[in-house]
Amino acid sequence: MSIDHRPPLLSRLRTGHWVGVDVVFVLVVGSVQGWPVTAPGLLLPLAVRRIAALPVLVVVSLSACGSMLVLGARYPAFEVAFAIYPLAVSWRTRRSVSLLIVVSGALGAAAWLGPPVAATGSPAGLMAATFVLVGGATVLGGTVRAHRRHLARLHETTAREERLHLARELHDAVGHRMSVIALQAGVANVVAGERPEEARRALSSIEETSRTGLRELRALVGLLRDDRPPGVADLDALVLPVRAAGLRVRVSITGTVRALPPEVGAAVYRIVQEALTNVVRHAAATKVDVVVGYTAAAVEVRVTDDGAGTPGDTGVGPAGTGGRGLTGMRGRGLTGMRERAELLGGEFSAGPLRAHGGGGGYLVCARLPLEEVPA
Repeated sequence: MSIDHRPPLLSRLRTGHWVGVDVVFVLVVGSVQGWPVTAPGLLLPLAVRRIAALPVLVVVSLSACGSMLVLGARYPAFEVAFAIYPLAVSWRTRRSVSLLIVVSGALGAAAWLGPPVAATGSPAGLMAATFVLVGGATVLGGTVRAHRRHLARLHETTAREERLHLARELHDAVGHRMSVIALQAGVANVVAGERPEEARRALSSIEETSRTGLRELRALVGLLRDDRPPGVADLDALVLPVRAAGLRVRVSITGTVRALPPEVGAAVYRIVQEALTNVVRHAAATKVDVVVGYTAAAVEVRVTDDGAGTPGDTGVGPAGTGGRGLTGMRGRGLTGMRERAELLGGEFSAGPLRAHGGGGGYLVCARLPLEEVPA
C-alpha cells in the first residue's frame, strides 16, 4: 500500500497560482457586474493584490472613497476587504489594527459625507458594515498568520526533538561500544609482551565488539526508517562484549514477562546500555547486576555495580544526582537516561549504594509506566 507524503493541495499552491485565481475572480465579478465605471479603480487592482498588497489597498481605498464622494456609487466595502486581507496575513497585529482603523475611518467618512443614493442605507449603517467587513478580513488574515507561525514553531520543535533523540541514540550506541573497545585495547597493550595469548583474545574481542557496534549503528539507521528498535530481548547480546572485557554481568528478569510498547522496550535497552558504559568507564567494578522487573503497571530497571564510589556522591532519587551523577563524569549519560525515563512519564534515580543502605558500588534505577502517558 503506497502512502502519499505530499502536502495538501492548497499547501502546494504558489503565489503565481493564487494570482491566477484572483485574475479569474476579477474577470467573473466584472462580467457579472457589467464592468461598471468604477471597475478600473476598485476591481482590476485586486488581480495583483498578493504581489503588490499595499499599493493595491491604497488604490482601492482611494477609489472607494472617491466613488462615494463624487459619484454616489454603491457601497464598495467588499473590494476593500479583499484588498486588506493579504496585508493582515503578512503584517504584525499592531500594524494591521492601525491599518484597519485608518481604512475604516476613511471609508466611514466618505459614506457619511457622500450624497445619498437610493437603496444604499443610512450613513451609520454603512459605517457599521464597513467595520464588520474590513475588520472581519483583518481578523481572518491575522488568524491565518498566527496559524502559520504556530505550524512553523511546531515544525521547529519537532525537528529539535528529533535531533536530541538521534543524539541520544548515537551517544548510547557508539559510546558504549567505544568504551568496551578502549578497555580491551588497554588490556591488550598491557599483556602483549608477556601474555600474547591473552592479548590475542583481547584483540579478538575488540574485533567482535566493533562488528557488534557496526551492526548496532545499522540497526539505528533502521530505527530511523521505522524498523524494529532494540528491546529487553536484546539485553543478552548487549552484555556479551562487556563480559568479554572481564566484567561479570548478570541479567535477571523478574515478574511476568509480556510485550512492551516499542518505545518502552527501547528505553529499557538504552538505559541498561548507558549504565554499563558508565561502569566500564568510571566504576573500576568487577561485577554488575542488571534486573528488569515487570509489574502490573510498570517495568523497572536496576543496574548495580560493586565499584568504588566517587567522593561527593550525596543523593539519589529524582532530585539527587551527586558528585558522580549529573555533574560528575557520568553526567551526560545520566542526563540522557533521565530524559528517556521522563519522556515516557517515568522516574529515574542514580547514586551510591550506601545511600540505599548498602555498601560500596553504584545504583541506576528507572521505572517506566506501561499505561498511556497523558498528553
